[in-house]
Amino acid sequence: MFFNRTKTLEISVSKPKVFAQKVEETLAEMGYSLTETVDDIAVYQRSQLRRLFSGDIYVQKQDKAVVFVSRAANIRRLEKRLQ
Repeated sequence: MFFNRTKTLEISVSKPKVFAQKVEETLAEMGYSLTETVDDIAVYQRSQLRRLFSGDIYVQKQDKAVVFVSRAANIRRLEKRLQ
């Protein structure tokens, strides 16, 4: 049986602008692009067909941290690439 779990990842950041660039590059490599920003949450999505199977990634930039919310598989991939 397969379950779509949502997971949250919070990463402390000392250099927000440098890390923001790394996040953009990493998400682009994974096939995601910024589609909209709602309040202070950026929404990254893949193409229509791929999106059905992978879901969106939500990114919230805070003062000294960045919070990611997505399916557990996406968060695991992001965590490996960003650290």
